[in-house]
Amino acid sequence: ADAGPRLQGAPLVFTPTAQGFGLSVALEVGDPSRLQARVRAVGTDVWERPIPPRIPAPDLAEWTFDGLAPGARHEYAVVEGDGEAVLYEGSAITQRPAGEPFTFALIADSHIGTDPLFGNQGDWETLMAGSAEVATADPDLVIHLGDMLDFHTVGFNDPPPDGSWTRTAYLNYRTLLGATTARAAHFPVIGNWEGENGTYTEAQIAWSREQRWLYVPAPDPETYPEGGSPDEDYYAFTWGDALFV
Repeated sequence: ADAGPRLQGAPLVFTPTAQGFGLSVALEVGDPSRLQARVRAVGTDVWERPIPPRIPAPDLAEWTFDGLAPGARHEYAVVEGDGEAVLYEGSAITQRPAGEPFTFALIADSHIGTDPLFGNQGDWETLMAGSAEVATADPDLVIHLGDMLDFHTVGFNDPPPDGSWTRTAYLNYRTLLGATTARAAHFPVIGNWEGENGTYTEAQIAWSREQRWLYVPAPDPETYPEGGSPDEDYYAFTWGDALFV
């Protein structure tokens, strides 16, 4: 019997603006076209009409919510079909206006690979425990400062053999972050271990870059007035009274 779609890890909130936010869902099994998502402001009873996803990859569903109030937390629900089966409920905060206080979290050097149990790389238990602490603190944002991934299994800072390695590592990374990314918008910054090192060939870099675009989406040049890179590997944005670069 068809058990329906099953999520892999929690949803990932990304690129929040004053009017909305993005939402990415990875599926362990199932057809992403069967999913819909709906949103409402916290404290209200009525959901907006569910909307179908974009499907950037066979295991991904992605939404952009718009027309929301700034500096406010909004609940979302990922549902199957007509909405009776709720697969996940989370929330996100839209961009804080000037003068509003907020909290944010920083993560660095998680070094997660295709095999989280491989010894000579990041500690998956540390990432899970740290992410649980972040979730308890309930920040607006979580920013990863680089070296999300690690491919020590193929050599010391050698490129992964192809993009499927990067895809698996990003899925492991997202899963190990637990529920954090379902409530705190995720902002990634790459280091020299994500498979995009400048000493690699352009083809090797492209394998990993394309997987990063899919599995940890980030601001592009149009997201914020402060601008950014077409490759989503640098950007800036304002949150409350803070400028993040």
